[in-house]
Amino acid sequence: MQQHHNNGYLLSVHYFIIFNYLPETFLLLLWMQVPRYIITIHQLLAHTPHDHVERRSLEFALGKLEEISQVPSAVCSTLR
Repeated sequence: MQQHHNNGYLLSVHYFIIFNYLPETFLLLLWMQVPRYIITIHQLLAHTPHDHVERRSLEFALGKLEEISQVPSAVCSTLR
């Protein structure tokens, strides 16, 4: 297995295996990456020309990530 020391996701996987966390904890670790992806796409869009071929794909991805970032709020309000 190739290891990248700066990769937070890979380190999370190792902690999951080593400390025998519950699967729910592992999913939470993955879920916590969504805001980082949103910020990254915002930064990419800031430096992508409006007529660039990939701009629409980035905007679409940003919209989907913002949609799924609202899911925890909806789940929490349903459980109350």
